[in-house]
Amino acid sequence: MNWLTLLFVAVGLAMDAFAVSVSAGIVMHEVKLRHTFRVATYFGAFQGAMPMVGWLAGQSLRTWIEPVAPWTAFGLLMLIGLRMIFECLGGSEGAHKIESLGAGRLLVLAIATSIDALAVGVTIALMGYNIWKAAVVIGIVTGTLSAVGVEMGDHLIGEKFGERAEFAGGVILCALGTRILLAELL
Repeated sequence: MNWLTLLFVAVGLAMDAFAVSVSAGIVMHEVKLRHTFRVATYFGAFQGAMPMVGWLAGQSLRTWIEPVAPWTAFGLLMLIGLRMIFECLGGSEGAHKIESLGAGRLLVLAIATSIDALAVGVTIALMGYNIWKAAVVIGIVTGTLSAVGVEMGDHLIGEKFGERAEFAGGVILCALGTRILLAELL
């Protein structure tokens, strides 16, 4: 796989993580550098590791992974998105803000946004491409775009639109989950 193709694949895989990172920046009370680094690390690490897992699974598990991957991503993203929407609608002003994303929530989000990278890993194995090069590029691109997303959510979107932005972030997560599922079903 040439570098340009790999870069396009990496950016495409990172878009879900980027959108979730923007939402994370919106809902955090005060985003600090460590929060941005933490989100970028989780998303980048999982997005880089999942192709390797898929590569290891190879063709033998492909028939098991492909049918459940879109449903798993859909369920996880809908769960988090609907929770954000309901917290926004049901809470008092400022009650929706959190200090930071906990490890559990970040883990769920990182898994949900990196499931498609698992399938890419299977494809990389079948085509005989270098998994290490692909995993590193995918992880770095995702981590970088996730960091940018958190900062955009905090500074550009969250400050200007506040609670409406959090609501929109929840809707975006639900839409991402729905898009992943519909892409599989249609």
